Amino acid sequence: MVLTNKSSLFVAFLILFAVLFAPYIWTGYTASDDMHNALMEYNDFVDYATSQGRIYFLFLHGIVALWAHKISPMPLLKIVTILVILSNILSFGFLVKRLTFSDTISWATMFLWVLTLKDYWDFYLITTSPLLYTLPLTLFFNSLTLLVIGIGKSNYKYIFLSSLLYFISIQFSEIFITLYVLYLYILFTKNSWKKFRIKSASIITLPMVLYLMAYVSFRKVYPSHYDGNTIALSSKTLFDSIKTLWYFSTSSFPGIKYSEILTGERFSAFSPFTYLPSQNTNPFRAFVYILKNLGELNPIWPMLTIYAILFPFIILKTKNYKPSIKSLGILLFILGLIFFPNLPYCLTAKHRSWALEYNIRLYVGSYVSSFGHALLIAFLLYTAKSYFSHKFKFVLNVMIVITLVPASFIALATNQIIIKSKRISHLKWYSVDRFIETTTFQNMLSDSYIYAPSLFTKNIGSAIIHPTFWGFENNYWTEYILNKTGKKVGFIWDNEGLYNLFKHKRIFYLKYTQGFRGEEQFLFLSKIHKIESNINGDNPNIYGYNVDVFSIKSLPEYILLYNINGKTYTRKISHKNNVNISSHQLIHLNSISYSPDTDFHIPAPMNDDDTIVSFSNEFYWLEEEANRYWRWSQKNSSIRLYCSHPLNVKIRLLLYPGFTNNNKVEISLGNTKKEFTISEEGTLVEEVYHLTEGINTLHFKSKGTSITFPPNGDKRELYFRVENFNYTILK
Repeated sequence: MVLTNKSSLFVAFLILFAVLFAPYIWTGYTASDDMHNALMEYNDFVDYATSQGRIYFLFLHGIVALWAHKISPMPLLKIVTILVILSNILSFGFLVKRLTFSDTISWATMFLWVLTLKDYWDFYLITTSPLLYTLPLTLFFNSLTLLVIGIGKSNYKYIFLSSLLYFISIQFSEIFITLYVLYLYILFTKNSWKKFRIKSASIITLPMVLYLMAYVSFRKVYPSHYDGNTIALSSKTLFDSIKTLWYFSTSSFPGIKYSEILTGERFSAFSPFTYLPSQNTNPFRAFVYILKNLGELNPIWPMLTIYAILFPFIILKTKNYKPSIKSLGILLFILGLIFFPNLPYCLTAKHRSWALEYNIRLYVGSYVSSFGHALLIAFLLYTAKSYFSHKFKFVLNVMIVITLVPASFIALATNQIIIKSKRISHLKWYSVDRFIETTTFQNMLSDSYIYAPSLFTKNIGSAIIHPTFWGFENNYWTEYILNKTGKKVGFIWDNEGLYNLFKHKRIFYLKYTQGFRGEEQFLFLSKIHKIESNINGDNPNIYGYNVDVFSIKSLPEYILLYNINGKTYTRKISHKNNVNISSHQLIHLNSISYSPDTDFHIPAPMNDDDTIVSFSNEFYWLEEEANRYWRWSQKNSSIRLYCSHPLNVKIRLLLYPGFTNNNKVEISLGNTKKEFTISEEGTLVEEVYHLTEGINTLHFKSKGTSITFPPNGDKRELYFRVENFNYTILK
């Protein structure tokens, strides 16, 4: 392949883009906004527009949002989203060519953007707000390109087309209003006769002024009740606004946020290698650390780093480029592209608190800034190359490789983790979709109720589900099922609602279990026949005679566990998607689980196949490093020991605190109760317990404080962790 051949480069770029973005096809929504909007958020344009004082909700913004969220199935929506992202970078590459008159800078910018772009959770446009911002961004880049062409040819036709595309783009977001400064840059830096430039400026500006007048007038009539688009700026908050602008504008720059992703526990469950132990690890150590774990990575991701070596050779093949002082003015364009899309957000109290109080370092405008970052690096590298004499070009190329390869490698390696996180987090919605296709659900009568607290739990990496659906009497899952099937089935998450409805309504119990490292999904459904309140104040004990087990993404072989009259029964299942458990005696529905599973790790039996230890749902998944293995716990949790006959065991474990030193944890089993004070160094617990036949529950109760994370961080409640739990049967 000749690297300077445009066709070859274009094919290479498309292959690279396809390989890197194809995994997103199997991801889902990552923001709660999208999850709600996919149901009916934009059905009433008027109410939504008047509540926020945003006139554009009545037009293109609302129409595209409704249309985009209605695309199904999800893989089709992802393909459309990815194609629009491709149009973003291709449009930007063409714009760069027109601005710099350099194919090299254009190609380098496009490759750099793809190779160093790191994915994030929540409000990052790769997977969030499909089409709402990426579609107008393509229109905006093409509008700038048409303006450059129009000025170069002194042709008003291009200017009018540019103005039309800009007028369309500003009806999607305030971002594009502040980016008007880029038009000013082009109008006053490109050569053309003065009268033509003034008329061109009028053609571009007049539609925007008319739109702003309509926007402000609408806002006067319908003031915003949303703090996310209400300016709250004073002399006291000016410095905070500048810091917020800096955070949002620079967070997409290669290397800025590598440590947060590499070291964050949020992604440890999805990582193919153990995450770095320290947030302060420098970039070199991080790179070396990942190199040591190359064998755990998908081979295709490290191999893609080789693309980073293309840049020095592309530069060597091109003619020398001597930038003038005037051409260095492109830096002004770059700075405008980096900072101005985030200007609307730094002026609001809501987004300032996100950045400064909750440590959120990027938002919607950060995606737009990423194009400026790629252009900045490409332009500076190419300019530096032009000033090096021939004998120093090799040194420069080596420096480029040393810089770009680690940046690209770290980005690609961490993206692999996040993509898996996003894919697995969406499987809950996938499971519910498969469930409503089953005969069991189709035969369920309307106005039935399902008690399903597990569907409302915060899984790691998942978008937050608010139990009370925004603006609606019912909750999210009630509206989700109604939207999908037209059947009104109420979902309950609270115990009070369960007790009230059990007396008067047909009610079912649904338990959802999800593997964190694997993709197995299980749903357990049973009609509720009996409820017992729990003396510990936990969720009540629920019983039924018949349980349907739906294995959505099944293991080849697994063991079902369930309890009847205090005794645990096991049932081996092979290659079956749906099975049924029935008994003439009441089955304890809370106890139903399965094994083996990477989330709910069950140690080897203490004596025989009916003697099993399992961790309750209040414990999180198993984490391991070297010879250490542990689980983080919520405030109250338990370990259940199922025995086929009475025996004595010696239990040994280490306790570590979540947030503060001197965290106290009470451990009890039956009448035996003991309190332990734990510190950062850990506290060894060695206790002997007498276990009776059936279920023996070891209760843990924390009297300390949990770790607190920002809204876009780890969603878990981490009070303490149990490390290296083991036991010995005493003869």
